[in-house]
Amino acid sequence: MPQEPRLPELSFDLHPRLSALLIIDLQYFDAHPDWGLGPAIKGGASTDAGAYYFGRIDSLVVPQVRHLASAFRECGGRVVHVVTGPLTQDGADLLPRTRARREEMAKRFPITGEPPGIYPEGSIERAELPAVAPVAGDIVVNKLTTSAFNSSSIDQVLRMIGIKTVVFTGVATNNCVESTLRDASDRAYDCILVDDACAAFDRESHEASLRNVRRLFGRVESTAHVLGRLGVWEADLSGAPA
Repeated sequence: MPQEPRLPELSFDLHPRLSALLIIDLQYFDAHPDWGLGPAIKGGASTDAGAYYFGRIDSLVVPQVRHLASAFRECGGRVVHVVTGPLTQDGADLLPRTRARREEMAKRFPITGEPPGIYPEGSIERAELPAVAPVAGDIVVNKLTTSAFNSSSIDQVLRMIGIKTVVFTGVATNNCVESTLRDASDRAYDCILVDDACAAFDRESHEASLRNVRRLFGRVESTAHVLGRLGVWEADLSGAPA
């Protein structure tokens, strides 16, 4: 197998006043084993995938996202929740492939929703997991596509509040997280993907996204490293050692 080229690692500041933490799609419909698409994910071709995915979300991703969100709020950064769901009650504004796939899932698995697979505003499945739900001062952006930049006002919002660096967390690493990060990079944002604050259905897919981001689109860092960098800035802002 050919060795991957070693490209120079990108380097940029993480100043909280110019940075935003994105929490992507940590909702009941896709991040909880018993709600929304959870039964289909658990009952798919690989039951190991469901165990890995939901286990990682519960034991690692949610706790790390909570730590990051608290740190961003405490040192003046922005916390932006990116959620997915139709603006219509019947899901008519969802992508045709999304509707078709969920209709097929509903035939094979006991996915939840009224109708199954359509999660309008106010449904349990549309809500974020309680441990990472928005608090006063957070921003919530709704998307209809894989990348938030293609179906929401996120670019305008980030530019209006002066954001230069975007820190990415959530699910799935190789789907909505990576797609949104790629589009952010193409719009000249500095991008950080937090390895242990994201999850994919399997480790291989997660690792492939990390390689893509590291080589071409931004940096890959751990929660501890991001918190450490925020701590340096917090010390500078307060005038005391972190």
